[in-house]
Amino acid sequence: MSALLSSLITILSSQNWGNRVSLRFSVENLTMITTSSTDQTGRATPKPCPKCGAIAEQHKAGSNRFWVQCSKLGKNGNCSGIGQQGINKKEAIDNWNKLK
Repeated sequence: MSALLSSLITILSSQNWGNRVSLRFSVENLTMITTSSTDQTGRATPKPCPKCGAIAEQHKAGSNRFWVQCSKLGKNGNCSGIGQQGINKKEAIDNWNKLK
């Protein structure tokens, strides 16, 4: 992954854009194309939205209602990606990652 990141930074930096813009652009793209459903510690992580590819957000309501939805849902955009509720974060993330 770091080799991919450094290659992407090199390509983007060779354009006449500032390093700050290039780095932010490359990190956003790497986040969008990730397919892993676990992080480095083994915890479940939500995949990008299956409908539009945007980053997923975790939400909680009450003591045992969790769900994951697209960051472009509602006022932030026009995507309708939302997962089923779960009784804990892991179940909510698993429900989200099953969406197609």
